[in-house]
Amino acid sequence: MRENIVKEYALKEETETSAKILKKKEHIINAALIVFSQEGLNGARMEQIADEADISKSNIFYYFQSKEVLYAAVLEKVLSKW
Repeated sequence: MRENIVKEYALKEETETSAKILKKKEHIINAALIVFSQEGLNGARMEQIADEADISKSNIFYYFQSKEVLYAAVLEKVLSKW
């Protein structure tokens, strides 16, 4: 019985963590969309995106390995709405 409770708690924590990660990624993508729309891929800097998202640049790199990966995520979001 106790083992089931522990498993359920772990699953709930994992679900909540996944939701937080998705929310943070979405926040970064929205900020990146603004910056990429104004500056383009080559003109945009990760510092600008970090400022727009009100987070550190290193936090962006935690979720996205590079500016190009982030740009691809932004494009995927935009194209999914078409």
